[in-house]
Amino acid sequence: MALIQVHSLIETLVEETNEYIAPDPYKQFFFELSLTSPVERSGNLPIKALAALDDILKTIVNTFMSCDTNKEYSDVVSNQLSFFPTLPTVHGKGKYKADGQQDKDNCRKEGYRHPTLTPGIFTVFCPHGICYGFEAMTECESPKVPFTIFKTRFHKAPDVIIYDNACNLHKYCLSREPDYFKNTRFLVDKFHWKCQIACSEGYNMERYTACVDTQTINSQINEQANAGLKRLQSQLTYMNADNFMFHISLFLSLKNREKIDKLTVNLAKNFIGNLNLD
Repeated sequence: MALIQVHSLIETLVEETNEYIAPDPYKQFFFELSLTSPVERSGNLPIKALAALDDILKTIVNTFMSCDTNKEYSDVVSNQLSFFPTLPTVHGKGKYKADGQQDKDNCRKEGYRHPTLTPGIFTVFCPHGICYGFEAMTECESPKVPFTIFKTRFHKAPDVIIYDNACNLHKYCLSREPDYFKNTRFLVDKFHWKCQIACSEGYNMERYTACVDTQTINSQINEQANAGLKRLQSQLTYMNADNFMFHISLFLSLKNREKIDKLTVNLAKNFIGNLNLD
């Protein structure tokens, strides 16, 4: 039904303009419908596109309503290369049909793997800049890494996930756990957005001007933490697993303490500044 409405809209526009080029108000709408990544729609739509959008939304709702919730999960196992002290594993990894399929359409994040060294670590931060934990990757970074962390350690999916490869992560999540991630908004951080050439504008966090949290959040916290960790690279490179995990967890815990102290001081200042002493 959604495709019928889109086709009808195209025919109407051709009849009105006698051209096969979409008028300006509709160009962005058709462009986003043509993308291979999921569409995070933002901004206003032309009136005549609303009927097509309504049918598309109905299709989306029906898709989520028919999600298969009887999935098979592996047993919970400990991972010595993963450290999330406040987020214990709640269940094992899922087994998905999509894991056996290759997606040839999505854009890919370039990764280079040293033949004997780990590709690096994957960190997760809260909106205040506190590190929840990290995982030492055993393969080049891909959407599988954050997907596994969120699905196995969070009882409820985050409301917002900011990630430099958010478009592919969104697609990866929806093809495996659509019901779990259906209310999550995926955004590309401000620094990496300029490198995105085929993603919906809905992934651009700068478009959400009415959302104070999105506009004020430090979307570069991961990059800043990685810059700090690079100073330890020469020491960490050839450590065994236990020493490697200890040194990184100690470094990040000290950074967390500095951040918490700073937040506490700012909170106290704001509280005192708002006191009515009259």
